[in-house]
Amino acid sequence: RLGARETCRVDVRVMATTHCDLEQGIRERRFREDLYYRLSIISIRIPALRDRKEEILPLAQHFVRKHATPDFPPVDVGADLKQALTAYDWPGNIRELENAIRRLLVLRRPALLAEELRQARRREFGIGESPRPQQDWLGGRAAFEALSSHATGRKTLPSRARFQDELTSDS
Repeated sequence: RLGARETCRVDVRVMATTHCDLEQGIRERRFREDLYYRLSIISIRIPALRDRKEEILPLAQHFVRKHATPDFPPVDVGADLKQALTAYDWPGNIRELENAIRRLLVLRRPALLAEELRQARRREFGIGESPRPQQDWLGGRAAFEALSSHATGRKTLPSRARFQDELTSDS
Protein backbone atom coordinates (compact mmCIF):
# COMPACT_ATOMS: atom_id res chain seq x y z
CA ARG A 1 0.00 0.00 0.00
CA LEU A 2 1.18 3.46 -0.83
CA GLY A 3 2.89 5.05 2.17
CA ALA A 4 2.74 1.91 4.33
CA ARG A 5 5.69 1.19 6.59
CA GLU A 6 5.39 -2.59 6.66
CA THR A 7 6.01 -5.03 3.81
CA CYS A 8 2.94 -6.58 2.20
CA ARG A 9 3.64 -9.78 0.22
CA VAL A 10 1.76 -10.27 -3.02
CA ASP A 11 1.67 -13.01 -5.65
CA VAL A 12 1.15 -11.50 -9.10
CA ARG A 13 1.90 -12.26 -12.72
CA VAL A 14 2.54 -9.46 -15.19
CA MET A 15 1.67 -9.79 -18.85
CA ALA A 16 2.98 -6.99 -21.05
CA THR A 17 2.82 -6.36 -24.78
CA THR A 18 4.68 -4.03 -27.06
CA HIS A 19 5.13 -3.33 -30.72
CA CYS A 20 8.66 -2.04 -30.07
CA ASP A 21 11.86 -4.04 -30.33
CA LEU A 22 12.91 -3.98 -26.68
CA GLU A 23 16.34 -5.47 -27.37
CA GLN A 24 17.05 -2.59 -29.73
CA GLY A 25 15.66 -0.24 -27.07
CA ILE A 26 18.23 -1.61 -24.62
CA ARG A 27 21.06 -1.09 -27.13
CA GLU A 28 19.88 2.49 -27.71
CA ARG A 29 19.43 3.04 -23.95
CA ARG A 30 15.69 3.71 -24.31
CA PHE A 31 14.68 0.68 -22.21
CA ARG A 32 16.17 -0.58 -18.96
CA GLU A 33 18.00 -3.89 -19.32
CA ASP A 34 17.17 -5.04 -15.79
CA LEU A 35 13.47 -4.46 -16.39
CA TYR A 36 13.67 -6.38 -19.66
CA TYR A 37 15.08 -9.45 -17.89
CA ARG A 38 12.47 -9.22 -15.15
CA LEU A 39 9.65 -9.14 -17.71
CA SER A 40 10.91 -11.53 -20.38
CA ILE A 41 10.37 -14.87 -18.69
CA ILE A 42 8.24 -16.13 -21.58
CA SER A 43 8.20 -14.25 -24.87
CA ILE A 44 5.56 -14.84 -27.51
CA ARG A 45 6.19 -13.14 -30.82
CA ILE A 46 3.11 -12.67 -32.98
CA PRO A 47 3.77 -11.38 -36.51
CA ALA A 48 1.83 -8.39 -37.81
CA LEU A 49 -1.42 -9.17 -39.62
CA ARG A 50 0.17 -8.15 -42.94
CA ASP A 51 2.50 -11.13 -42.49
CA ARG A 52 -0.40 -13.51 -41.81
CA LYS A 53 -2.58 -12.93 -44.89
CA GLU A 54 -4.18 -16.38 -44.56
CA GLU A 55 -5.80 -15.26 -41.28
CA ILE A 56 -7.49 -12.12 -42.64
CA LEU A 57 -10.64 -13.69 -44.12
CA PRO A 58 -11.34 -16.02 -41.17
CA LEU A 59 -10.88 -13.06 -38.82
CA ALA A 60 -13.18 -10.90 -40.96
CA GLN A 61 -15.88 -13.60 -40.84
CA HIS A 62 -15.39 -13.90 -37.08
CA PHE A 63 -15.89 -10.15 -36.65
CA VAL A 64 -18.99 -10.21 -38.88
CA ARG A 65 -20.52 -12.87 -36.60
CA LYS A 66 -19.29 -11.16 -33.42
CA HIS A 67 -20.69 -7.72 -34.18
CA ALA A 68 -23.84 -8.59 -36.12
CA THR A 69 -27.08 -7.63 -34.38
CA PRO A 70 -30.72 -7.66 -35.46
CA ASP A 71 -30.36 -4.00 -36.47
CA PHE A 72 -27.04 -4.64 -38.23
CA PRO A 73 -27.27 -8.22 -39.56
CA PRO A 74 -24.35 -10.06 -41.18
CA VAL A 75 -23.22 -8.80 -44.57
CA ASP A 76 -21.98 -11.08 -47.34
CA VAL A 77 -18.28 -10.45 -47.86
CA GLY A 78 -18.16 -10.94 -51.63
CA ALA A 79 -15.16 -11.75 -53.84
CA ASP A 80 -14.30 -8.07 -54.49
CA LEU A 81 -14.13 -7.23 -50.79
CA LYS A 82 -12.26 -10.44 -49.99
CA GLN A 83 -9.59 -9.47 -52.52
CA ALA A 84 -9.36 -5.94 -51.08
CA LEU A 85 -9.17 -7.25 -47.50
CA THR A 86 -6.27 -9.60 -48.30
CA ALA A 87 -4.40 -7.05 -50.46
CA TYR A 88 -4.45 -4.35 -47.75
CA ASP A 89 -1.50 -4.29 -45.31
CA TRP A 90 -3.46 -3.52 -42.09
CA PRO A 91 -1.03 -1.14 -40.34
CA GLY A 92 -3.48 -1.06 -37.42
CA ASN A 93 -3.44 -4.88 -37.28
CA ILE A 94 -6.47 -6.76 -35.96
CA ARG A 95 -8.08 -3.70 -34.35
CA GLU A 96 -8.15 -1.93 -37.71
CA LEU A 97 -9.67 -5.01 -39.38
CA GLU A 98 -12.31 -5.27 -36.66
CA ASN A 99 -13.24 -1.59 -37.03
CA ALA A 100 -13.47 -2.00 -40.82
CA ILE A 101 -15.91 -4.88 -40.36
CA ARG A 102 -17.95 -2.85 -37.87
CA ARG A 103 -18.12 -0.07 -40.48
CA LEU A 104 -19.25 -2.63 -43.06
CA LEU A 105 -22.07 -3.80 -40.80
CA VAL A 106 -23.30 -0.23 -40.32
CA LEU A 107 -22.97 0.97 -43.92
CA ARG A 108 -23.94 -2.36 -45.54
CA ARG A 109 -21.86 -1.44 -48.61
CA PRO A 110 -19.08 -3.95 -49.28
CA ALA A 111 -18.13 -2.13 -52.49
CA LEU A 112 -17.51 1.11 -50.54
CA LEU A 113 -15.22 -0.62 -48.04
CA ALA A 114 -13.36 -2.42 -50.84
CA GLU A 115 -12.79 0.90 -52.65
CA GLU A 116 -11.62 2.61 -49.44
CA LEU A 117 -9.07 -0.16 -48.87
CA ARG A 118 -7.85 0.05 -52.49
CA GLN A 119 -7.56 3.86 -52.24
CA ALA A 120 -5.60 3.59 -48.98
CA ARG A 121 -3.25 1.08 -50.60
CA ARG A 122 -2.75 3.38 -53.61
CA ARG A 123 -1.96 6.32 -51.32
CA GLU A 124 0.52 4.17 -49.39
CA PHE A 125 2.39 3.33 -52.60
CA GLY A 126 1.87 6.78 -54.17
CA ILE A 127 -0.16 5.36 -57.06
CA GLY A 128 -2.93 7.44 -58.61
CA GLU A 129 -4.96 10.15 -56.96
CA SER A 130 -6.45 10.34 -53.51
CA PRO A 131 -10.19 9.80 -53.37
CA ARG A 132 -12.32 12.86 -54.05
CA PRO A 133 -13.31 14.67 -50.84
CA GLN A 134 -16.93 14.15 -51.88
CA GLN A 135 -16.45 10.38 -51.65
CA ASP A 136 -15.12 10.65 -48.11
CA TRP A 137 -18.02 12.89 -47.15
CA LEU A 138 -20.58 10.59 -48.71
CA GLY A 139 -19.24 7.62 -46.82
CA GLY A 140 -19.46 9.69 -43.65
CA ARG A 141 -22.96 10.81 -44.58
CA ALA A 142 -24.05 7.19 -45.06
CA ALA A 143 -22.59 6.28 -41.66
CA PHE A 144 -24.32 9.26 -40.04
CA GLU A 145 -27.65 8.26 -41.58
CA ALA A 146 -27.24 4.60 -40.60
CA LEU A 147 -26.44 5.49 -37.00
CA SER A 148 -29.19 8.12 -36.85
CA SER A 149 -31.79 5.68 -38.14
CA HIS A 150 -30.63 3.12 -35.59
CA ALA A 151 -30.95 5.65 -32.74
CA THR A 152 -34.41 6.86 -33.82
CA GLY A 153 -35.78 3.41 -34.58
CA ARG A 154 -36.24 4.00 -38.33
CA LYS A 155 -35.46 0.86 -40.27
CA THR A 156 -34.92 2.44 -43.69
CA LEU A 157 -32.60 5.07 -45.06
CA PRO A 158 -34.67 7.00 -47.63
CA SER A 159 -31.82 9.06 -49.05
CA ARG A 160 -29.21 6.27 -49.25
CA ALA A 161 -29.94 5.62 -52.95
CA ARG A 162 -29.41 9.30 -53.77
CA PHE A 163 -26.01 9.30 -52.05
CA GLN A 164 -25.04 6.01 -53.72
CA ASP A 165 -25.84 7.59 -57.10
CA GLU A 166 -23.68 10.63 -56.27
CA LEU A 167 -20.86 8.41 -55.04
CA THR A 168 -20.69 6.41 -58.24
CA SER A 169 -21.23 9.30 -60.67
CA ASP A 170 -18.28 10.94 -62.43
CA SER A 171 -19.41 14.51 -61.81
